[in-house]
Amino acid sequence: MSDTIYPTLPYNPKLFNCLRHLEDSYQVLEHRKVSRDKLSLIRSLFHRHKVHKTFGVMILHRHFDMAPDEKLVEYGTVTTPWQLSDTNEIFGGKAVPRCWAFSKGELYPIEFGFNPSGEKTYPEVTFRADFVREFYELLSQLKLDDIFGLTVLDDGNRLVLRGIERTVGRVSVTLPVTDEQATAAVESVWSFGCHESMDDSTFWPARICWVCQSCK
Repeated sequence: MSDTIYPTLPYNPKLFNCLRHLEDSYQVLEHRKVSRDKLSLIRSLFHRHKVHKTFGVMILHRHFDMAPDEKLVEYGTVTTPWQLSDTNEIFGGKAVPRCWAFSKGELYPIEFGFNPSGEKTYPEVTFRADFVREFYELLSQLKLDDIFGLTVLDDGNRLVLRGIERTVGRVSVTLPVTDEQATAAVESVWSFGCHESMDDSTFWPARICWVCQSCK
């Protein structure tokens, strides 16, 4: 495999505001009848490139519109729009990309996580060019490049991000979730497990979104 680093493009506010709402993304996903076999191809690619402990697949979506000078930033369990400079630096800390989407074959950040000065809660990751190219080619082949994107998994642990994302107005909060509550929620991110300790055919939900009907 090539060690060439893929240079991701800068944040594009137009791309973010073109994302579908979660319920609309799910309707498209159901219409295209994505099978487990198709997802197995994606899982195999993640394992082959050894990124299955670092990245998960997310269903691209947004809960609200944002202004051109705003970026969606997560800090702790709360995600809100922030006004940031091109350097993404503020209050001595820095917002780093944590979710990405493809547009015309190029990878763009769409969501960020904030690291206060001296902290590295959100890793500053890099992508290998061959992984990005093969992932995009596979998504295009499966007609999923406008539905699926990439997200960082905290320490590669699927349990860290397990929660329900509750959105009210322009604020999203990730709340703890029980197994019973999880079965009734909408999954929006998957990690692909570890072949050393988990069933190789299982797709584990990493984050769940819950959209309040009254706040649509």
